[in-house]
Formats: sequence, C-alpha cells, structure tokens
Amino acid sequence: MSRSSLAFANLSSDSFSGFRIEGDASEAATLERAGIGQADWLVAATQDDNLNLMVAMVARELHGVSRVVARAYDPHRVDMYSQLGLPTVCPTVIAGERLLDAMASPPPVAGGAA
Repeated sequence: MSRSSLAFANLSSDSFSGFRIEGDASEAATLERAGIGQADWLVAATQDDNLNLMVAMVARELHGVSRVVARAYDPHRVDMYSQLGLPTVCPTVIAGERLLDAMASPPPVAGGAA
C-alpha cells in the first residue's frame, strides 16, 4: 500500500504476488479496500513511524488481526511499541549492531589467506 503508484514501479510480477493498493494507510476506507477485515497478518512498514504504529494498532485492536509487526526507524520508539505488545523491527538498531559486529571481527588477512 502506498499513496503513490510510483512506489510499485520496482515490484516485478515475477517476484511479487501481493496486492498493490494505492491510498492512504491512515484512512479506514483504504484499509478496508485492502481487506484488513480478512487479514491474518499485517506488516506496517511505511516511512513514518507514527503511521506504522497507528496502522498496526488499528489492525490489531479494531480488526482483530492476530499477527502484526511494525517497523520503527527511531530506536527510542521500540520500547514504547514493546509496552503496547507490538513486535517491532528497527533497521537503525539492526544496522548499528551489524556495524559493531563487523568492527569486533578480526580484520581480513591481506591476500585472502586464513
């Protein structure tokens, strides 16, 4: 789901078999058009943390969607989402952890020898 049809330009029919819904996820009519009432799961992964929280909570609390996950870019929001019982993925935290892991790993040996 996206407000702009341009968001779907990179989705090939070979690799994406989902629905393409153009509309505002904060509007009940758009969520209903997307079939939220029949959804078994929902991933709220827009560019807007507040919108992700709102859509995830509406899906779970008002439409009974049992499996809901939200993306949050702001690491400070993860605790709040957790307190609401909302599973959250934070790409900012994941990237930071990977960078730290990479820095903690032994440097590669010149010439590729182990």
